[in-house]
Amino acid sequence: LTLVGALVVAAALLRVERRPAGWLGGALLTAASWVRLADTGVTHPEAYALPAALALLVLGALRLRRDPAASTRSALGSGLLLATVPSLLRVLVDDPVSPRALVLGLACLCLVLLGARLRLAAPLVVGAVVGGVLVLAEAAPWAAQTPQWVLLGLTGTLLTVVGVTWERRLAQVRAGSAYLARLR
Repeated sequence: LTLVGALVVAAALLRVERRPAGWLGGALLTAASWVRLADTGVTHPEAYALPAALALLVLGALRLRRDPAASTRSALGSGLLLATVPSLLRVLVDDPVSPRALVLGLACLCLVLLGARLRLAAPLVVGAVVGGVLVLAEAAPWAAQTPQWVLLGLTGTLLTVVGVTWERRLAQVRAGSAYLARLR
């Protein structure tokens, strides 16, 4: 797989009319690395997903550089999702309180801060959504042990505050969605 993948990529790089074959070469090289990882007993999803995610992010960054009007959602979204979702699924299924969850949470925080600082929608949205799901998964065991009357009281208080300040919250939601629409 490695040899054939390298030959196909080389052929795609040498002749312009064979450029679409580069995708096939990349797929063959990815399959070769996955076979090697599986053969050595690697079970961490990051080892399988992060190299492909990094390649997608590099291609997305090149697209953003070539086309300033391109959306980060289409250019970087797939790479960011591939980099974060496999780890999130592993945290949700196997080990909710683990170093993997901590690293994923820090990565999501970095994505949100980077997206807000550079005014990029894709890192902001992916970091916020994946981080939010992670926080809910981490808080679920705590919420299950909390007495029901405490959760009902907190929910009632939250609904009362939102109800009293409904117009202001609605304006904040509109401003937030307008801000997100203005991001690249």
